[in-house]
Amino acid sequence: MYRKLFAVFLICIALWGCSEKIVSECNTGTIPPSGAKLSDIQKSIFTPRCALPGCHSGSNPAGELNLETGISYSSLVSIKSKQNPSMNLVLPSNSTESYLVQKMSNPALSIMPPSGKLADALIDSVIAWIDAGALNK
Repeated sequence: MYRKLFAVFLICIALWGCSEKIVSECNTGTIPPSGAKLSDIQKSIFTPRCALPGCHSGSNPAGELNLETGISYSSLVSIKSKQNPSMNLVLPSNSTESYLVQKMSNPALSIMPPSGKLADALIDSVIAWIDAGALNK
């Protein structure tokens, strides 16, 4: 009896831990992540890791890409990459053809951010946002 209650308790804790808006480490990769929004990505990735002085912020951002709040969407979505003009930084509904995803995950490129590769769960959130249409919300 107690084992069953304990098992139910652990399942509840695990499910509660997977309820964040950003795709979490709880996603095993077998189910496509969903529900990521630009506002969540802005708070968890762009603002603390990219829109820093000397990087993707200010009047002269690196790569002409400003990732500050309120500016990132218009700087990313359907905009040609300066490093690879044959690709858009973000191609709505197509993360595999979005240069932003490649810069975050492809070791053949200089991975961004320069501090090191983001956790897979964060990259999965960006992929989910793009594949869901890269909406501005």
